[in-house]
Amino acid sequence: MRIEHDFLGELEVPDNAYYGVQSLRGSHNFNITEQKLDSDFIIALAMVKKAASLGKNVELLSNGMLLSHKMSEALLHAGLSKLWISIDSLNSLEYAKIRQNSNLELVTKNISMFNQARKELRSNAELALAFVVMRNNVAQLGQIPLFAARYGVSEVNISNAVPTSRESLQNILYQRV
Repeated sequence: MRIEHDFLGELEVPDNAYYGVQSLRGSHNFNITEQKLDSDFIIALAMVKKAASLGKNVELLSNGMLLSHKMSEALLHAGLSKLWISIDSLNSLEYAKIRQNSNLELVTKNISMFNQARKELRSNAELALAFVVMRNNVAQLGQIPLFAARYGVSEVNISNAVPTSRESLQNILYQRV
């Protein structure tokens, strides 16, 4: 531990800490510092910022489950060019079957938060949709333009499912010959 001083007195700060006494006092006095960003997200954010600073278009693919308003703002400030959201069904029940432990309503709520952040920050970042088509969702293809219009999607990519099990093999639209 090291001792640091400010106008309120002294505090012990861990030797390996990259912060000082003011940040430590802030964490003691305000509840805002309890929520930590995932270290993988911080690394991804740094990569977005670096690529954007080099003038590159930066696109990120996400399932949208963990996207929050704060995360959206961070990505947009870092220079994100396009956020791709992967959705395998536009029907909540079918979505839950395909993506276990996922929730379509939460994803669409998070998309709305991303759009709100884009508007607040006057960002030109685009929102895109990646849709994996299978036998059990092929009938939903006609709904994609409506979904895209509702959520401000500028680009749609439709791809065939890649089977990962015998069960998913039965659900692909076509196989290699």
